This record gives sequence, C-alpha cells and structure tokens, in this order.
Amino acid sequence: DNIPMGQWDGIDGDPITHGMSIIGNCQYGLEDALWPDLNARQILESEFNGYQLWPALRYADETYRVVFTTVPWEELPLLNEDGGDDATNPDPNNSAYFLTKTYDYLMGEINIPPTIDKVEANTYFAEVGEKITFSADAHDVDGDTLTYTWEFDNIENPPDGQTIEMAWDEPGVYEGILTVTDDGGEWTKAPIIVSILNPDAVIFVDDDDSSGDTEDYFFDAFDAIGQDYLPIIPKLVIGETGAKTGLERFRVVWNCGELGGLNQLEQTAVADFLDKGGALFLAGQEVMFELAYESPNGMDFARNYLHVTTVGHDVGTQYVEGVENDPITMDVRVYLEFPPGFDDWTDSLGIDDEAKAIFFNDKGRPCALRYTGDNHRLVFMAVAFEAFPFEPVEETRLEHVGVQNGVPQFGAADLLANILAWLTRPTVVVTQPVAGQVCVGPTTIGWEAIDPMGEDLSIDIEYSTDSGNTWATLAVGEENDGVYVWDVSRLNHSGLYIVRVTASEPDGFSGSGVSDPFVVSVVGANQFVAGPVPASDVLNFYINASGGATLYVYNMAGGLVFSHEIAAGQFFYAWPLVTNAGKPLANGLYLCYMVTANGTKSDIMRLVISR
Repeated sequence: DNIPMGQWDGIDGDPITHGMSIIGNCQYGLEDALWPDLNARQILESEFNGYQLWPALRYADETYRVVFTTVPWEELPLLNEDGGDDATNPDPNNSAYFLTKTYDYLMGEINIPPTIDKVEANTYFAEVGEKITFSADAHDVDGDTLTYTWEFDNIENPPDGQTIEMAWDEPGVYEGILTVTDDGGEWTKAPIIVSILNPDAVIFVDDDDSSGDTEDYFFDAFDAIGQDYLPIIPKLVIGETGAKTGLERFRVVWNCGELGGLNQLEQTAVADFLDKGGALFLAGQEVMFELAYESPNGMDFARNYLHVTTVGHDVGTQYVEGVENDPITMDVRVYLEFPPGFDDWTDSLGIDDEAKAIFFNDKGRPCALRYTGDNHRLVFMAVAFEAFPFEPVEETRLEHVGVQNGVPQFGAADLLANILAWLTRPTVVVTQPVAGQVCVGPTTIGWEAIDPMGEDLSIDIEYSTDSGNTWATLAVGEENDGVYVWDVSRLNHSGLYIVRVTASEPDGFSGSGVSDPFVVSVVGANQFVAGPVPASDVLNFYINASGGATLYVYNMAGGLVFSHEIAAGQFFYAWPLVTNAGKPLANGLYLCYMVTANGTKSDIMRLVISR
C-alpha cells in the first residue's frame, strides 16, 4: 500500500494506456501495487527500488468489464485546452484521454476474451509414469476460432489441443496453466493442479490450524518407518461436489493438529472419499468441537462418517489404553507427552455399534476408533497424535507401564505403522492367463493374494469382455489357493477377455488385481468366427481346425484378395485388412471361408470393412 511510484507508463498495445507516460501532478505517493489474477491485464506500470510494479488493471468477460486504478485522479494532468491538441494524434498523457479510453473500453465494441467452461483431468492423483488426460471446453461470444495451449511444471513443450495426455517421472505437486486464445489474440487462462505419487505412497493432508505447525511429528514418524508420503494442502483434495478424482486410490493421513477441524467443504470431500472406498486416518483433538459447534450439519457428518454419536469435549488425559487383540493398539498403555505450548483437548467419544474403540482415555472412555464398512476404512483419533512419544522418555518416567530402558515400547512410529498397515488393502496379482494367451477349454486362472495384516482372504473372480466397463461373476468365496480352473468352452462368444480377482478380509475390506487381455476362442469343430464386423483396422479370426487350415477372402466380384495358412494348434489370427501384397483393402463387403488340412470346408462368412 501507498508506494510512491510518481511516474506511470502505459502498456504497449493496451487499448487504454498504449503510448502513455505520466508524471504525477501531486506526488502524493498513495498508489498501491497490484498483482492481478490470471485473467486481469496490467494497464500501467512503474518501478520502485528496482521492482516492476502495476498500480492499475482491467478485466473483461462476456458478463462484465472493469477498470481499476489506485493512482489518485488528481495525479493525472488536465487536458491543456489552449495547447492546440491534435485530434488525429491526441496527447495521451492527461486525465481526459485516460477517461475517454476507459469509457471506450467499458462501453464500446471490443474483442471479448474467450470463456473457459471447463478444464479438468481424468484423475488428480496418479502414480509416477502414469498418463493423465487433460481436457478443456471453451467458447467465444465473438464466434472466433479458439486455440488451446498448455504449460506444466517440469514439462518442456507439452502438446497443444483441447485434449492432451501428460505423465511425470518424479513425485510432487504440479501446476498446469491452460491458455485459450481467440483469432484476435485475446486470451483467458485457467489453472489445474495434479499430485503425483510413488506406488504405495501416502497422501498427507496438512490441515493444522494451530499457531505452531505440527506436521513434523508425522514426517518424523513416516521417516522412521520408511513410509513414502506426499504432503498437500486441503484445497487440493476438494472438488466441485466432493473429493477430487483419484484420491480414493491412495491412503490418506489427514492431520488437523492441535486446534484444527473439518469445515463444510472438507466434510463433503471426506464423505465422498469414503463413499468411493477410501482409506483414511483422521487425527485431531478438536475435530469434534468444530463439528458440534461451528458446522450446521457437523454432527450428522460425525454420526454418518466418523461413527461418533456423542462427545465429551476437552476432558484431557494423561495416558491412553489400547485394546486387547486390536490390530492397531494391542493392549498397550502409552503415557502422553504433549509438545511445548500444545494443550491437551482430548475428547471422550460415544461410538456406534459398528465402530470399534482402539484407545481409551484415563477416564475409561473411547478417544479413538476404527471402522470398516462399504469397502472403506477409517481411523479417527480425538487424542493428539503429536503427544505419542517418539524420542526416548525421561528416566523419571521409567516406572510407567509401556516403557523399558528409556525407550517407549509403543510410540508414534509404531502407531502410524499399525494404522497404515490396517488401512492397506490386500494386494492381488493375477498371474494367469498371460497377455495374448489363446484359451480354449479348461483354462487356469492363477493369482497371488497377500494381506498386510495376515488375515485369511476370500476370493471372488469376475470376467469382462469390454475392457472392464462391465463385469460378470465367475466364482464367489473361493479359497486363497492361487488357482481356479475355468472351462471357457461354455462361453457364448470368442474375443478378448480380462479377469479380475478380488481378495476380501473377513470384514469385507478388499483389494483387486486385473489380468492382461487374453483371447478366448469358442468355435465349433472345423469352423471359425471373426470380428468385429464391420472392421476398421484389424479383423480377429478365432479358429478351431485340427491339423491346420487355410483362410480365403474374396471380394464380391469373386476375386481372391487374401489367403493365410493357419498352423496346426493355432486358434487365433489378427488380419490387418490387407491383400496378399500388403495393400489396404477398400471399404466394402467381402466373403470368407476356411478349408482344413483334411479338406473340410467351413461355412461362408460375410465380412465388412468400414474405415
């Protein structure tokens, strides 16, 4: 504020200030330096102590236009009416000229910048090396043709266009800028941000509202257990109607620190994340305070998603007691050590019947819980994670249960490791069929399924003929022995298939693995089927011929255009729609049949090429 610039120059090519260079009349030093957003344009510039500054801006879209200047009007020279001002080339360095140009911009015919209707990614959270599809829609009220250009952090020369694909080879948070430009050079920009993680990494949402940051307590624990993580801020997970797409693919640790909570938008994102099957560790001793007193529907969220029915606020506690045989807390007692200046606001929680208490405070009431349901998992702690010991405790505390030789038997790192293990889905790798395998008759489906908690797994198997858009059930409740035999001869259709193997823990929490595409050939003896019809780039033949065969393709004039020998035992052939000479065939109708090695001729099939 109030930066004494004293002189202001116009911007070359600007419809208002081009050619201006004004020295203030009064030298008040009251003008402000403005940092316009992506789509506002600077219209005056100056310099102060070596820095380039902008005290005025303009903005226009199809709804409204605005010009904003912080330069006091008295600073602008008046028009010298006796100076013989040239009407063809008027003096631009006066208030009358500035006002006229501003009026023309606000009220006259101008080239309105394009309007960006949408800019989005198919996922906002992806693994290193994974392709992300970016797409945009825009329109221009002037009817101009639009061009789409993109800029991204750590990416040189990204492609242009309404839809592009990008990938990053290092984890991090990356910002992109879309610029849409019309024929007249006017432009509009929109940002988009994606987060890239290593496989099995954790997303850490830093939502600590206290005066002292507490994320380092988590970072130290992550490092101690060798857990990779990516810290982000809450707005990066919040979409228009919930959580941003892709968040549910990763485990999330959400830290509200000493005094933080979940606002309405954050509640909506968390609810959507869990509804999509997410795995969440939510930590914050004042989360329930905000839900109860500062959010209109906060307690509904608490009941429906945190599974908390009642709360005793800020009861405090000296220690927490774990639960016998609990996979996270294992009947430990941990004496808490709150950081300097960090107050103890531990709550007592009333939890519903479906949730399980994992820690009790020194009042004997639950202060942390876990929940599994609808294929998602939640750990919620209304006691400070930051109070769990990490470094060796003082000798004066050695008499406490849970401490031995000056080192806590169960501290922050142990707690975080157990929580993350419990939040981890079973891993499934489908080992058979392999990519491109041609399957006829009894076919082995093989898999390896491992549970991070060592629990017994139940196996469900499905198959798909449309690249995973829809699935059909093949088997339910199989043992996790790694083998299932599927007689594909009972299927109705030949073609490309994939299988999905899902491994579920006893409470229903599950993980899945999907095979590479393989070929199923379901054909009668000495016959073949082919598809797709019509074909545009390749036609797949599924063949059942003992001793080999020859395929013949004729045009409608009766001319042989293609033939191919099928080896004995070969069940599949992909024809690229070319002649024997390798030339592409024209669109149209063709006839095809097969003759086996023993002279048996198949039925004639009609083929259509339509590129």
